[in-house]
Formats: sequence, C-alpha cells, structure tokens
Amino acid sequence: MRIRYSVLLLSALLAIGCSKKVEQEVKQSEQLAETVDANSDVQGAVLEAVKEQPVLQEIGINVPDVSLPVEPVEVPKPELPAPTPTPIATEQVHPPEPAKPTTPLPKIPANAEKLMPDVIAAIDEVWPDMPMRSYFPAQIEAESCITLTHSKCWNPRAELKTSREYGFGLGQITIAYRADGSERFNVFNEVKTQHPSLRNWAWEDRYNPRMQIMAIVVKNKVNWGAIKWPVADLDNRMAFLATFYNGGNPIKDRNLCVNTAGCDPSRWWGNVEKYSIKSKTPLKEYGNRSLFQISREYPRKVLIERRPKYVPYTGT
Repeated sequence: MRIRYSVLLLSALLAIGCSKKVEQEVKQSEQLAETVDANSDVQGAVLEAVKEQPVLQEIGINVPDVSLPVEPVEVPKPELPAPTPTPIATEQVHPPEPAKPTTPLPKIPANAEKLMPDVIAAIDEVWPDMPMRSYFPAQIEAESCITLTHSKCWNPRAELKTSREYGFGLGQITIAYRADGSERFNVFNEVKTQHPSLRNWAWEDRYNPRMQIMAIVVKNKVNWGAIKWPVADLDNRMAFLATFYNGGNPIKDRNLCVNTAGCDPSRWWGNVEKYSIKSKTPLKEYGNRSLFQISREYPRKVLIERRPKYVPYTGT
C-alpha cells in the first residue's frame, strides 16, 4: 500500500513540473524524441492520479484538478538548412556566327572549269609532288587560247598547221617536218613511250582530252628530270622547264651564258633568257615573230601572266 501511495505521489509531482520541462528547447532530434516519450508518461501518471484523488485527499494531499483535458504541448521543430537548389542543365545556345566572306575564284575559261578535274587527276597520278601545279593549266591556256573567249581556247581540237610543223590539242603536241616533208621529231610517238597510261594511245583518238592532259604532265616531268645543271631557285627552274617544253632543251642557250661575262647560267630570268642559238628572223606563219622571240615570251606568258589565276584551283 505504501508503495502505491508513493507512485501516486510521484505522478502528481511529475504532473506539476510538466510545464517546466516542456519549455526546455530541444536542439537535437534525438533529445526531442525522448522529451515526447517523457510527456506521454507524465500524462499517463496524471490520469492515474485523478483516479486516486479521493485517496490522496484523505491523507491531506491537495491534488490540482486535472480532470480537464491537458492542452497539447507544441514542440518546436528543429530548423534545418534550406536545401540548395540543383541547377537544371540546359544547353547553352550561342548566337550564330556571321558568315565569313569568301573570295570569289578568278575567272577562267569555261572549258578550263570542265577539264580542271582531269588536270588535277593527271598531276596526282604522274607527278603528285610537283611544286607548282598551277603551271599546267597556265600552259594549256598559253598553248590553245588565242583569246580567253576563242572557240579553240581549252579545246582538245585546237590545231596549228604550218609547213614546218603540226600541233594539236591542249598541249599542242607537235610533229615537226623538214623541207622535204620528213619528220624532224614526233612528240606524239615519244610521249607514248614515257608512261604506261599512254602506251596504247591511238592516233585516231588523239583529240581525247584526258590523254592530252596526261601527255602534257608526262612530257614536263621528263623534261624536269633532264635539267641536271645547277639552278638558283624554283622560279628559275620553272622558267627553264617552260622554255624546254616550248623550244626544246635550253642547254645550248645556257652554254652561251656560261661563256658570257656577267651572265649567271643558274638563272633564266635576266640571264640565260638573253642568249640563244635560235633564229631572230621573223616568220610570217608565227605572226612575224622569230623563234628567239617566241621562246623568250613563252615562260613569261605561262608563269607570270597566266599562272596566278589558276593557283586557287590547283593549290600551288
């Protein structure tokens, strides 16, 4: 019985001190849970004390009226840090770049545009490391174009016939004759022996533009290999190559330079071009120009006057 009254007394005292305990701030979530459990135990003890109120009063203990419902105690919730918003991945949109101005390609003959792929293909097959690829279309223009709008310009059927020679096609592949009509030389037959792709080239098919272009590249490469003397630089070597194609090996002209004071035999421009064994007599069939004049004009027409506009088409 004494134990029972002790429990009831303890319950009443706990009820009286309940309000003080709940005012304490709970800083951590684990303490908060313990407090809630304690409050539940206290409320149970108070209800038990109500039932035993008459007994407590008999022994002189005043018990407060707890019959009324106990107001719930609001326990403050711990403040948690605000969540950091996760950035939404979005594709960055850049404004379109302004169009870069393009330089229009130089104007070239219409037939040149059509045949340029064949020129590039022949260079790639026969002479891929040729250092000045624009030389070939410039040479074709010099050989076939009286003017850039002429019907024979870049035309594989362009022909030149005189008592001295017959030339045909884009590269004016030439057969030269003596006064008695016999052949002095025949480039058509020569070039057929200089590359396998030309071996079966028939005379009846001589106007084939692809075969003509192949022959031009092959002939120039053979001539390039025949320039065995020292040459100052690429520009002068290309000039020797051009005059070689037009008028034959310039070795004899170079020898004249070697024997002339102040002449540099390793340079065409301003040196070897001044000296030649070729005739200076004007010829009617060549527009009253001499062979000397034609051979000296040719490198300049190909390399200086015509070649620059073809560089964007060939790359070098």
